[in-house]
Amino acid sequence: MASAMQQRLFLNEDPDHFVYSRSTEDLTEKGVDALVDGYAQGTQVSDLVFNPNASKSVIPSKVKQLYWEGYDPKKGNDQPYFAGTTSGVEEIRRVLDNFLLLQERGIDLFDRWLKRSRALGRRAWLSVRMNDCHNVEDSDHMAHDPLWRKHSEYWRVPWREFEWPADRTLVYSYPEVRDHHVNYAKECIERYEIDGLEIDWMRQPWCFRPGREREGLEISEGVMAELRRALDARGKKLGHPIQLSARVPGSPERARGFGFDAVSWARKGLVDVVIPSSDFGTTEFDMPVEVWQQLLEGTKAKLFAGLEITLTPFPFAPFGVQTVETARGAAAGLLDRGADGIYLFNYMDAPKSHPLGVGGLETMLRELGSIDTMAGKSRRHVITYPSPRVPGMGYPGPLPYRLGNSGFRPTAEFRVPIGPAPQRGEAAFVRLGLEADSTEGAGAGRTVNAFGRGVSVGTGPADPKVARELVVRIDGVTCAFAGEIAPTKQTLPPEFRAAEMAFGPTHAYRIPEGTLRRGDNVIEVSNRNEKAVSVVWVEVGIL
Repeated sequence: MASAMQQRLFLNEDPDHFVYSRSTEDLTEKGVDALVDGYAQGTQVSDLVFNPNASKSVIPSKVKQLYWEGYDPKKGNDQPYFAGTTSGVEEIRRVLDNFLLLQERGIDLFDRWLKRSRALGRRAWLSVRMNDCHNVEDSDHMAHDPLWRKHSEYWRVPWREFEWPADRTLVYSYPEVRDHHVNYAKECIERYEIDGLEIDWMRQPWCFRPGREREGLEISEGVMAELRRALDARGKKLGHPIQLSARVPGSPERARGFGFDAVSWARKGLVDVVIPSSDFGTTEFDMPVEVWQQLLEGTKAKLFAGLEITLTPFPFAPFGVQTVETARGAAAGLLDRGADGIYLFNYMDAPKSHPLGVGGLETMLRELGSIDTMAGKSRRHVITYPSPRVPGMGYPGPLPYRLGNSGFRPTAEFRVPIGPAPQRGEAAFVRLGLEADSTEGAGAGRTVNAFGRGVSVGTGPADPKVARELVVRIDGVTCAFAGEIAPTKQTLPPEFRAAEMAFGPTHAYRIPEGTLRRGDNVIEVSNRNEKAVSVVWVEVGIL
């Protein structure tokens, strides 16, 4: 285990990615082992985290319903199992059939993954999702466990029609909900030999009624304490300690705002690893790692900063995914601020034909766990936003930003943490995404409703003349206009596409060598042109 201990990269594997992305020929012991080999061999991955549940379970359980219970592979799509499922039935059948094929072949997917991970010198974890809300817009969907389906009184917001997924998560104030998830986690602990158990509060964090989140602090700590005791007892039987980790919102304040005091858990010796993370909407490049580490000082807990696969600059912006360069930027910045390591969520392998295969994953797994292995390589530091938003709090992101001579002021300031300063000879740029202002022309604009705040995102590409006339500075040093950038094009499933606005930067401004400093840098953008623009993307690219 010594070699793994020196590496600093966690990787999460979800319940059905493997069976969905593989052909039947791959569903063998050799094929199952190959997934772990690809993640672990020749990479910095120190810890592999396998997740066996959403609302239902994909491993045998007396607590949660088995994912394929009630499904008959010999019957058509009109069978009762799919009665409330209105879309994606063929994809679901593929997953179900492949799970049944593994079962027929006598392969326990998770047992084999865990053993293979340990054989390769990697720590092997299970991750339990504590409030998964996939498909909750459809109360009859096949994905739901009976507890959720039969007890709408346990829903977070049962008093009005469905508006968004957080309305239909389960409330831990009910002992039945708490016990359901805790007992499932205990089953996982007893079923497999593991090095660690992750409690994933980020799938999903809305575990208490609106306005009652702080009352949940005692409940969530009770959950963590009970599972700590269960792990200690199991560890004594196995002859080795079992670690406990928790994935929580990205700042201590926001984590408490959802009802999770991970600092208290660490101070009481309940957790070994704290993983501040964003939710699925984006990756937070600017998590307050220093604050976490100050609060965790004197505890045994390590801090692993979470990176999602998604990358969007503001809520409801066009959906994008991380590239090697943006993932390097996020990881380098968070490690430089003091994170003990990086945690990757949804960074899963896939054949090239799979729509959510991660481009450049092999490179990411070899580099993202250490600043040293990213040194001298291109990286992009992007402004995003804190996600999820604490219920009742305002939208906190800086983008979109309407910038013009007729506004509050013609200059905007954007703070970008970049981690290590560029090395000598590395080129650096401010890269902006600009759109024509939506107030130019009657009724021509487009507005995004970001949690009740209407934000102008423009009418299309900004006039290049305006972009060239912007004055861009860092630390008072002018960055000359360097040219246009073609928007990033990514192959994504139809449900993730947003065709109205380009993804990524559209204009570049050269940063003079020696200007950028380690850590935070403030970009000033001034627009004294009569035409306003909407700033929809800001980054520092070290290329």
